[in-house]
Amino acid sequence: MVFFAAAGFLAAVVFFAAGFLAAVVFFAAAGFLAAVVFFAAGFLAAVVFFAAGFLAAVVFFAAGFFAAVAFFAAAGFLAAGALRTAGFLAAVFRAAAVLAAGFFAAVREAAGFLAGAFFAAGFRVAVFAKVVLL
Repeated sequence: MVFFAAAGFLAAVVFFAAGFLAAVVFFAAAGFLAAVVFFAAGFLAAVVFFAAGFLAAVVFFAAGFFAAVAFFAAAGFLAAGALRTAGFLAAVFRAAAVLAAGFFAAVREAAGFLAGAFFAAGFRVAVFAKVVLL
């Protein structure tokens, strides 16, 4: 009877230890892999948002730049013609060109702000994934 009690006790200890080690190994491995996956997902999200913001800034800057170039070329051409006919028209076109330059500068600044917002959003996603899920 003592033998069976001792054998049962040892078996319980062995199975408990085996179960405990299996749980520790499984949860440690699962937690580590989950942390790696979520960190990678957060990092990729940050990269995607940063790239989107950068491309938006490039597109808006290019659009503003080319529109400004086209407008200044047209305004300069018209201003040259207007100078031959009336100084008043030249002044009007010059004022319009200055206003257009200010507008396209504002568009360019807005594009930069949007790019910063996209980068900040991607950075927050990455930080959330890293801090909360690790």
